[in-house]
Amino acid sequence: MSLLRKISKLEWCLFLYLFLAFSFYYNEYPGWNISTRMNLIYSIVDTGRLSIDYYMQKHGYETEDVSYYQGHYYCDKSPVLSFMGVPSYWLWAQSKDFMGLKVDPIEGRYPVALSTVCLFGALLGVLLFRFLRKIRPHSTDQLSLVLFYSLGTTAMPYSFLFLSHQAAAFLVFASFCLSYYLLENRDRMASDWFHGGLLISGFISGLAMATEQPAGIAVLAMALYVGYRLPDKKVFAWYFPGIVAALVLPMPYNWACFDSPFRSGYLYEVHPVFRHEMSKGLMGITYPKWEAFWGITFSEFRGLFFMSPFLIFAFPGFYTLWKSGKFKNEILMSLLIIAGFILFNSSYYAWWGGWGIGPRHMIPMLPFLVVGAYAFLPRFRFYLYLAGIYSMILMVIVCVTEPQVPDSYMFPLAEFTFPRLMDGVFTRSILSEWGFSRGMAVVFYALYLAGGAGFLYYLAYREGKSLPKDIEG
Repeated sequence: MSLLRKISKLEWCLFLYLFLAFSFYYNEYPGWNISTRMNLIYSIVDTGRLSIDYYMQKHGYETEDVSYYQGHYYCDKSPVLSFMGVPSYWLWAQSKDFMGLKVDPIEGRYPVALSTVCLFGALLGVLLFRFLRKIRPHSTDQLSLVLFYSLGTTAMPYSFLFLSHQAAAFLVFASFCLSYYLLENRDRMASDWFHGGLLISGFISGLAMATEQPAGIAVLAMALYVGYRLPDKKVFAWYFPGIVAALVLPMPYNWACFDSPFRSGYLYEVHPVFRHEMSKGLMGITYPKWEAFWGITFSEFRGLFFMSPFLIFAFPGFYTLWKSGKFKNEILMSLLIIAGFILFNSSYYAWWGGWGIGPRHMIPMLPFLVVGAYAFLPRFRFYLYLAGIYSMILMVIVCVTEPQVPDSYMFPLAEFTFPRLMDGVFTRSILSEWGFSRGMAVVFYALYLAGGAGFLYYLAYREGKSLPKDIEG
């Protein structure tokens, strides 16, 4: 079955379910990272400038994730995600103005998040569902792993927090899926379509790196994968220009702000700690440290496998898939991406990622771990499902209380999340904006997640029954 086959009813409903799940909660305390990205959007739309000087003086827009160059303050992040959010913020502000309503820029974070990270998170869920069928067609198992990923990993909070990690994850996996489809069907495609597809795939992967620089780890691994699988290596000349074209996108912004297309805001950090640490090694990346490795894998502080234990099944899953003799190139590429992200995050000075939950810098690699876990499902389904359900419950609790946990808590679940849950302290949601109590909003959200998942499983069961018996595994 093609990755580009007609979208099924189950896939449409899965997209809608995830999009609504990600759009339910409204980020109450944006933090420095989100604020600096939003301040750039505000400045472009409301003042026509790239500098964020005006917002540095206003209450509610505070951030220390800023750069300072020749008398002006700038967003220190890649501008790509902010550029993606400009159209939706402009339309929202224009509609409010047309209706004679007050335009509150801080409220504008919500439509911006809907049109970017919420959308990317929902699309990635459908894309992952579709790719898992290539490994083993089983509608209910496919759905389960997608839900475990979307609602049981850090993909969930970062699908409504306006940060670049989930956008990069979507772009990385979309580029991989397109490359895989092209390589699997190259003998049945016209050369022009194949070359054009390679160009687009390269551009999408380059856009991931332009959006979130560490995604370059995946970009390199995917480039090696595509180059190795191409029988005619000269054809790779169609893939590489796409990457370059995407990486050029932030350069006009860098030139306008920092007088060179090759300088970024990270070179001119205002915060003294950031400035000092970013001067070490390669932009703060030095060498792997045990504390960081343990911290991002199994620790209670930021451990990926502590928060989402079902992901640990990825490694025996890759081994099982390798023994089957299938997808060997894809396995090697996935392992290279996973090892690269762990090595990078273990070597980065701010390996914990500031305020948050889990290791946010590793989010772009998570879909590849899910692929490995899915390959292990038939053997230990009970244990994987148990770990997946635990992961979902845990991450939902984190999101309804507050996903941006201060990094001063070494045991965030025990010291911050669970006490807030027991005290009934919940974060802001759309229903609470409409007058419902925050506690009632949590009840409604839990019913939506459970009821919606039940309906999806009903559709998955029906879809599985309609498949030929020799297809549904």
